[in-house]
Amino acid sequence: MKRAFIPLFALWLTLLLSCNHTIINNKPLQIPYTPGSDTSVLSPNETIDSFVITAADNPGILTADVRGTIFFDTIKLFFNPGTNISNLTPTIGITGMSISPASKTQENFDSSVHYVLTADNGAILNYWVVSFFR
Repeated sequence: MKRAFIPLFALWLTLLLSCNHTIINNKPLQIPYTPGSDTSVLSPNETIDSFVITAADNPGILTADVRGTIFFDTIKLFFNPGTNISNLTPTIGITGMSISPASKTQENFDSSVHYVLTADNGAILNYWVVSFFR
């Protein structure tokens, strides 16, 4: 018992003496504020107003227009089962300077499609179009 006690006491004493010189400074972290290089603010009026895939622009594929449901940065499209959505032409109404890919450009909606809206002041807004079958 004495043999186990002496090394443990020596270890405890070493740790105790080595920790006496540790100073903990509990100061708040000071991070100076520097404004970013992009100071443009997007106006709430710059947005995608409408996203419609019309039957007239997609003859033989659609029998009725498909209107997108816009919720923040996501546009949801609901198609009838069996619709070939690999090569459709959407009509996009925007408030802003431009959108890429442009309106009336054929896209493959088998997976999500990324659109970039450029505002009048140069700021950008990203939108994702996702497709579902009813």
